[in-house]
Amino acid sequence: MDRRTLRRDLRARAEDSRSRDPFYAFALYPDGFDSALALLEVDLIWPDETVRRLTLDWLAETFSADDFGGPTVTRRQLPVGPAVRIRQNLAMSSPPGGNPGVLLETVGF
Repeated sequence: MDRRTLRRDLRARAEDSRSRDPFYAFALYPDGFDSALALLEVDLIWPDETVRRLTLDWLAETFSADDFGGPTVTRRQLPVGPAVRIRQNLAMSSPPGGNPGVLLETVGF
């Protein structure tokens, strides 16, 4: 991928990411691909007046959608503690670059 194409793709992805205001955002550009193969956004979620206690059940329920069938929700033990993984297909607008992006995986712990 040439520098100009990479710069254009990164700018478009950064603009899209800003609409969700993540704490961190990353893109994976392996050799041989002309756009990002994977995106990772990290959000910090804190309890507040509406959700006094965050639980794995709350995360699974809040971040699951049934756009194209139900999500696959699994629980795992990670080095940082118990976690929930949500794998689902979502109805999305085309991401920068025009490639359809419908798979979303969420990990909460």
